[in-house]
Amino acid sequence: MNRVIDIKEKSHDRRVIDTKVVFTVSFVLGLLVLVILRTNGWRIPVPVWTATSTASARAGPEDAIYGILDAARAGDTKTYLDAFSGPMRDQLLQVIKENA
Repeated sequence: MNRVIDIKEKSHDRRVIDTKVVFTVSFVLGLLVLVILRTNGWRIPVPVWTATSTASARAGPEDAIYGILDAARAGDTKTYLDAFSGPMRDQLLQVIKENA
């Protein structure tokens, strides 16, 4: 009788692979891979028809803001300064001269 109990206990010790756990782990690993690729500059290819339809749209205030942010991230001082005019541009030039 003890032998039968030992066999049953050993069969319960084996782990069965749960499909939910496998799916969750693979999903999280896939997201991690996408984040790593994205931080290294990889972009998902955009279809040609999408790119041509957005090119004809008029530039709005959001585009100006995004242009300023892109120039600041890239360290492009000239493009960053060209986005401003008047007293704001003068203040930014003064800050640049003081820090140089």
